[in-house]
Amino acid sequence: MVNSELDLNIDGKYYNNLDVVGFSQMLKDPSYCYKFYWLEAIVKMISRDVVKTSFNDIIDEMICNAWYTVLEFHVHLSGFLLGEPRDALELAVITLQELSSLRADADVESIRNEIIKYDNELREYKNRLTRNVPYRALSGFFDN
Repeated sequence: MVNSELDLNIDGKYYNNLDVVGFSQMLKDPSYCYKFYWLEAIVKMISRDVVKTSFNDIIDEMICNAWYTVLEFHVHLSGFLLGEPRDALELAVITLQELSSLRADADVESIRNEIIKYDNELREYKNRLTRNVPYRALSGFFDN
């Protein structure tokens, strides 16, 4: 279900007015790779002709995109707190894998189905991502 207050609408027209400085600020610190997953999720959704979406759908896509990297290569998406990962995206992937027993090489549709099935158990991480990722990813544009 799409919440109209949180919609991302894409009209399909090309506008050559990207704020390159703001965009470069968005990508300047690669230690916060959730920004890359955010951007990748949006680009993949656009490539599937999605024209209207929600933060929840974008975050689901982020979880799918981070799945293999986190589980197969054990890449940590940020630092640790008391010996445990603190990044909500990484924690969402790990939690979903524990709940679903999907393999690291699971296909995207299987991952999506399990995200839907375990949405309540992932809600804390998804809420953290919804609160923090768009703000931090777009902060380079705030001066304008």
